[in-house]
Amino acid sequence: MPIYVHLDVDINSCRTCAAALDELSTVAESGADKFKQARDKSEYVWDSPTGNDFRDTITTLAKAAEQTSDHASALAAALRVFTDSMLTAKEHLNRAATLAASAGLWVGPNSCDATWIGDPEPLPLTGPWTIEQRTTQATQVSAYNDALGDC
Repeated sequence: MPIYVHLDVDINSCRTCAAALDELSTVAESGADKFKQARDKSEYVWDSPTGNDFRDTITTLAKAAEQTSDHASALAAALRVFTDSMLTAKEHLNRAATLAASAGLWVGPNSCDATWIGDPEPLPLTGPWTIEQRTTQATQVSAYNDALGDC
């Protein structure tokens, strides 16, 4: 049974998204700071029930901006961990395909960007088998099993 080694993930898109989430976190944190500054300034110039309502609303907006910043930062960190894991997995799969190809296993459809590793070629049904045939088959079985371990 073929071993599938294709990992359909766009590493660069994941990194770009994590950077955008970091930027969102920074902008939201800046917004929270500006809301707090506006609230603090209003205490000295707007002492009335309407001013108190304004400060309550601004405090709510500042908390929402802080939460947005925190969530965006956490999502960016999680996405970076995911991206690193996918990059590691991709490296393992590429190494498995390279080792399999070097042992004579079929790797396809394109050996430079493999999607699968083929089964070891069986020995001919009738013997006797040559040392070369047995060695080739043993090498392929070993590489196939190693590829299963890497995948």
